[in-house]
Amino acid sequence: MNKSFIVIGVVCAFMVFGVVWVLLQPPRYTSFPDAIRGDLTRRGYAVDRVELLHMWPDTVNTLSFGSNIRVIMVTGSEHWGRLDCKIGRRDCVYYLPMAKIFQEPLPDLVREQPWFEEVRLWFVRLPSLLGLE
Repeated sequence: MNKSFIVIGVVCAFMVFGVVWVLLQPPRYTSFPDAIRGDLTRRGYAVDRVELLHMWPDTVNTLSFGSNIRVIMVTGSEHWGRLDCKIGRRDCVYYLPMAKIFQEPLPDLVREQPWFEEVRLWFVRLPSLLGLE
């Protein structure tokens, strides 16, 4: 009987560890507009959408990537900036003078994993589903 309590305790501990691990993951982005929008939202800007325009590989080094950025705010105002990546679409920084952002690093993009995001959102919504909020 004591062994069953130990097994149940270990299983519960692993479940709690898994939930905490999923909730503490940093934001993961699959596109540059999402990453830029996420960073601007974190800074307190109300962003409607972010667009990449005039994308090109650098003319000198075809391994690098660049793009102009157009940020459209909820108020309708447009602001322009630039995205520069050193190695393909990795190790990227963006510039947005209206927000006084110069060489702000962006997280590397990840492949789309909808199951991971669904699990994370389910755990975030769990307290409201259980009526604990």
